[in-house]
Amino acid sequence: MLKKLYEKYVNLKFKISPLFLVYVALFTVLGKTYEGFSYIVALVIHEFAHSEEARRRGYTLNGMHVTIFGASLKMNVQSMKSEDERAIALAGPLSNLFLAIFCTALWWTF
Repeated sequence: MLKKLYEKYVNLKFKISPLFLVYVALFTVLGKTYEGFSYIVALVIHEFAHSEEARRRGYTLNGMHVTIFGASLKMNVQSMKSEDERAIALAGPLSNLFLAIFCTALWWTF
């Protein structure tokens, strides 16, 4: 499974904004490493949900650009159907909702 996942994303170009690295370093210096790490994990899961929905619907991803305000996916979309656009857009927030429910359940459990 890991090999399959690697093959999917091996050609994907990642661009990370230098300001994002400063943001992460600032969290670390201020002793907020947990919050910074949580932000990065939530960001990755959010964008992964968008990208998986786009792949499932047959769109080709070219890259991802990560900034302090989030990330954006680069893909070829000459004629995207409105239902595909809605589904891809909704995948990220739904993953955040699932993550929030999951983390809340863990918090209440322990």
